Amino acid sequence: MVAAYRTGASLREVAKDFKETKSTVGRWVAHAQGKRLDRIDFYDKPSGSKQPKNKSPRTLETRVLQLRKYLKDKSILGLHGAATILEEMKRRGDTTIPAKSTISNILKRNGMIDNRTRIRRPAPPPGW
Repeated sequence: MVAAYRTGASLREVAKDFKETKSTVGRWVAHAQGKRLDRIDFYDKPSGSKQPKNKSPRTLETRVLQLRKYLKDKSILGLHGAATILEEMKRRGDTTIPAKSTISNILKRNGMIDNRTRIRRPAPPPGW
């Protein structure tokens, strides 16, 4: 597409020849601006980072899950929820201590919640 555009064809003509949109051709032409064709990286990478900025690091998630397993097995009272994990992390002096809601989200994401979710049943028929 870039080579066809550089030979003198318009964006519209190149888009029609390659059955692409004009904006796609324009994006690749802009990407190749001022570079030789053999030196252009045409690999279409997604923009942004691989991990969202607000996602907990995997090491933290692993730590939370290990503590939950430890508390479930060894706790005298049998407490192993988010609040207990938070207190245990503080007691052990961990450097990164997330909020209780973050610990809850980690447990939910990994299927470590013990309570059952509410089952919504349909309403009875009219006149029942």
